[in-house]
Amino acid sequence: MVIGGTTPGDGTPVYWQIYEVTGLGKGSVAKITKIPQPQGSNNVSPFYGTDERILFTSDRPRNGDPATFPQLDEYESDETVTGIWSMNRKGGDLKLLDHAPSGDFSPIIDSAGRILFVRWDHLQRDQQNEPSLGSFGPFNYKGELSPTPLPTNLEIFPEPIFEVPGAASSDTRSISSFLGK
Repeated sequence: MVIGGTTPGDGTPVYWQIYEVTGLGKGSVAKITKIPQPQGSNNVSPFYGTDERILFTSDRPRNGDPATFPQLDEYESDETVTGIWSMNRKGGDLKLLDHAPSGDFSPIIDSAGRILFVRWDHLQRDQQNEPSLGSFGPFNYKGELSPTPLPTNLEIFPEPIFEVPGAASSDTRSISSFLGK
C-alpha cells in the first residue's frame, strides 16, 4: 500500500511498499506493519516463499543506481518493474531472482514451491528506434556504468520490427566502431 499521496502542486514521490497484516483470527485485533524493504522504489505483488523469504516485484534498478530510475520497458518506454526480487523477513539479503527489462508480472507460488509468473520479452527491435515512425529520442549508453550516450542509436540485435527501405547498410555496421574498438 501507499501511505500518503500526492496533492496538487506537490511533486514529492510516493512509493508502493510492502506491509504485513497479522491478527486476523477470531477475536484478534488486526495489525498492519511495514516490512523493512528497499526504499525509493515501488515494491508490489509480495508473497512468502517456501523458505519464509518475501518475494515481490519492484521497479528498483537492477544495480540500485538511482540514476537509472525509473526503468522503462523495451516496447513502449513505459515505467515497469525490473523483475522478481527476494529478501529475508527483516528486509536484508536482497536478491534479484529474475531480471526482466520489460517486466515480470503476477507472480505466485504453486503447490510444488515453484514461482510462476508472466514475463514480457521482445525479440524485435524497439519500435521507438524505427526511423519510419519518427523520433522518440532513444539512445544507447557506452556501457553499463557510463553516463555518456553514444553518438548513434544504432541497434544490431534483434532484427528490425519493420523493414525500412535503405536501412540495410546502416544495420550492418558494427556497434564496436562507435565504441572505438
